[in-house]
Amino acid sequence: MEYRGLSVAGPIVVGVVYSLFVIVLSLLRPNAGRVFLGFFFVAMGIGVNVTFLLTQPSFVFDYGREAWLPLYRTLTESVIALSPTAFGILLILFEVAMGLSLLNKGVWVKVGLIGTMIFVLALVPIHIAQIAWAGSVLANVYLLTKSFDTGFVAMIRERVRRKKE
Repeated sequence: MEYRGLSVAGPIVVGVVYSLFVIVLSLLRPNAGRVFLGFFFVAMGIGVNVTFLLTQPSFVFDYGREAWLPLYRTLTESVIALSPTAFGILLILFEVAMGLSLLNKGVWVKVGLIGTMIFVLALVPIHIAQIAWAGSVLANVYLLTKSFDTGFVAMIRERVRRKKE
């Protein structure tokens, strides 16, 4: 399967596997699902997009210019083109903020779930392969029905305290 001369089979398979993993994990272990999502978004922001920003400062602009939705291409040319680096930094800050929100507790988790849903769905018009990743939004919807009264750091502290006893 090709899109604009590039194979999309690999990204689609990865997206489907990721989405299924997140959905199943969230259904079976909601807390583990939201923690995984939190670390995933922090890792994507810092590990992947910071690397892209350092090695390919215009990565967001280049990616947006290839969007399959014409409106996205227009926005890329008129907004992101003004400062691709600044937009990349904002993207990274957003991803990290949403990841940290998911690792927090209470309403912050809800903010992270809603923010990451919007983010994932906003990526779909950029590349056809993103549709497979959008399936993971089902996990977010399910997790929104749950309450998360303990943040990740407190969970770790509690486990360490229990092991010492």
